[in-house]
Amino acid sequence: PNPAFTLWKRQDKLIFSALIGAISPSLQPLVSRATTASEVWSTLASTYAKPSRGHIKQLKAQLKNWRKENKTIDVYLQGIITRLDQLAILGKAVDHEDQIDIILEGLPDEYK
Repeated sequence: PNPAFTLWKRQDKLIFSALIGAISPSLQPLVSRATTASEVWSTLASTYAKPSRGHIKQLKAQLKNWRKENKTIDVYLQGIITRLDQLAILGKAVDHEDQIDIILEGLPDEYK
């Protein structure tokens, strides 16, 4: 047997087990026919990673309404970055200049 294939097979089984262990029992039937980690991942991705128009609109609205208020600057920026990252994952990346505008719009006057 090819040692590289044996190593790959062992690693795949470890990743497969980690994926199965990480999902809730109610989702396990969804991936019950998968035999490799790649099949598990593909099934989960095709089921849950579809960008929905509603989710994209919700993230954009959250960005528009996100304000620093009494948050620390770190918490404020992390909230924006998290939402920008989620939009990018959904295929709706926000360009750099718009990101700056979003950040500045949510800041109180003392930061401007």
